[in-house]
Amino acid sequence: MKLLPSRFGGPRSRRGTVLLISLIMAMVMAGMVAAYVTLTRASNRALVETKEETALIFAADAALSQALFLVRMGAEPVIGAPGAPVEIAGAQCTVESVELDGNFHALLATASNGHLRRRIEMLVQITPNTHGFSHSLFGRRGVNLASNVRIDSFDSALGTYAQQVGVSGHAASNASITSNDNVTVSSNCEIWGAIQHGPDSGDTATIAGNSSISDGWAGLDEPVELRPIRLPGIASTGDLVVNQKKLTIGPGRLGYDAMTVNKRCQLTIKGPAVIEMTSFLLQGGGDWIIDATDGPVDIFVKDSFVLSSNSTCSTSSPSASQVRINLLADHDSIDDVTPLVQINSNANFIGALYAPEASLIIDSNFQIYGAVAAEWITMASNTLFHYDEALGRVLIEEGGTPEMISWRPLTLQQERDWRTRYAAELAAASGG
Repeated sequence: MKLLPSRFGGPRSRRGTVLLISLIMAMVMAGMVAAYVTLTRASNRALVETKEETALIFAADAALSQALFLVRMGAEPVIGAPGAPVEIAGAQCTVESVELDGNFHALLATASNGHLRRRIEMLVQITPNTHGFSHSLFGRRGVNLASNVRIDSFDSALGTYAQQVGVSGHAASNASITSNDNVTVSSNCEIWGAIQHGPDSGDTATIAGNSSISDGWAGLDEPVELRPIRLPGIASTGDLVVNQKKLTIGPGRLGYDAMTVNKRCQLTIKGPAVIEMTSFLLQGGGDWIIDATDGPVDIFVKDSFVLSSNSTCSTSSPSASQVRINLLADHDSIDDVTPLVQINSNANFIGALYAPEASLIIDSNFQIYGAVAAEWITMASNTLFHYDEALGRVLIEEGGTPEMISWRPLTLQQERDWRTRYAAELAAASGG
């Protein structure tokens, strides 16, 4: 029988087919490998860019914190300029400002690292200053000074307190102890300044016979009101427990639940920074440093605030206006301890304490260079208090404190829209 040739060819043809299939599979595999490499590179690049974007957002936010400090000081909230940025947190930053009606400022912060650029818009309103920092000590419902308290004033714009102390052992005599109710001064107190008690007929100042008040005392013409604290609204990242020897946080806007600094541990908050937390505990033997050398530090505590005995608190700041601790504790009486507020730390505190609904008891080891405003204020025996007149000057002359109304990152197109919206104002500000 005669066999017909196979339609698939002979052995040589089959070998060719196998080679062709192998080549196709190799090409497919090569394509898959190339796609994987491309995808991996893209993922790595995206990861790097995400980290860089986050760093730039933090830098832009730090620049905004510096701009808010300038607003508080009555200066224009401008950082650098387009084409002449300022380095902040490793990025090149600018903050541009447009003053609007109703005491509003529209701020645009930009941060760049050379190939990425991020932007944040913030709307700020200047609100009336009724929180009492034009007074050294303001206790809305009462001020009580135990024996041997010494209170005077100084002006941080003229240098440190030590540079302004005279041969008499005190600096200036512009302190003011004020309440809408009663003021009580125990024995052997020395106050270089004046006392103002409440305006009602039953409001009095009770002064022990061997205490001295250089400018006397009188009643207020009308009550001084404390405005409520407005939280910045920073999302919490959870609890922060400082167990290591040293930890630094900031600059930037940071949120926490409970913050605890344990014994033999140190926490430094570096400005410019805005910190919001539920509670704060500085254990005995712990160390808390607030560093406002490079920008202001504003701290908001919603519940308990405890500076334990034998702990240490210190601030590094050229002026009390750069450090502010805002306490939202709400007490029903001068003896209320819920939530717990204790100020027992060994401290040289440069700054302002603001607790409009709390009863504050200030221990003798807590030396203050700044101002305090609260519902009730009690100062322990031998406390030293030095009012920084820069606080009163800012509040009286500038008439307001900046409050953030809104905050949002902007896309490139949104930045272009912002510049279009405020083109006339920006041109006027630049002299164009």
